[in-house]
Amino acid sequence: MSDNQILTILIPPEVREDLTDWLLGIDPELTFTTQVVEYHGAEPSALKTAEQVTGRQGRLRVEVQAGSERLSAMLEKLRGDFPASGWPYWIQDIADRGRL
Repeated sequence: MSDNQILTILIPPEVREDLTDWLLGIDPELTFTTQVVEYHGAEPSALKTAEQVTGRQGRLRVEVQAGSERLSAMLEKLRGDFPASGWPYWIQDIADRGRL
């Protein structure tokens, strides 16, 4: 397993500021990005009426780059600070990274 990883979380747009503040609060030097995306595959009961018609939910994709131990600790803290959020997430290895 690579020590360079990306944690991706799909969050509702209305919690953007809360999560951004939370991420900056745990580490002001943390590297992360956000991007508006459309999420397909949510439970129909979790969709608003307009979302049920279109079959998608507006979400914000948050990607955090860090080492595996740091991301594991961050996930534990996220689970405690945002309980029952139901946000989909995944972690991927980074094969290479740098600056051009």
